[in-house]
Amino acid sequence: MSGIIGTSYIKSKVIGRTNDIVKSWVNFSASASIRNSFNCASITDNGVGDFEVHFATNMPNNNYSVVTGNRWDDHASGTYFGYRYVNYFRVKTRGSGGTTATDPDTIDAIVFGD
Repeated sequence: MSGIIGTSYIKSKVIGRTNDIVKSWVNFSASASIRNSFNCASITDNGVGDFEVHFATNMPNNNYSVVTGNRWDDHASGTYFGYRYVNYFRVKTRGSGGTTATDPDTIDAIVFGD
């Protein structure tokens, strides 16, 4: 329990840092419909299991970190991101075997960076 009491959940504002704040996040469907988001302008569907997530405000560089996940009808599946650019990044989804592209029910992505 040591250190929990008095810990700030908005640490960045307290110590003046910006690189540990979420820069963008999105929850969207395989039809590229955004359910909820922050700093996400649009989703482009490039085909089965292949999406582009476009920022509303560009990142300052392409050295940001992306965390992705998905839910596919209660089955195991994988998500990874491909290309990173200042204005968008690409997300690819695969079935449980890891080789077949699939469109899951829900895709999530969170971006951290400068």
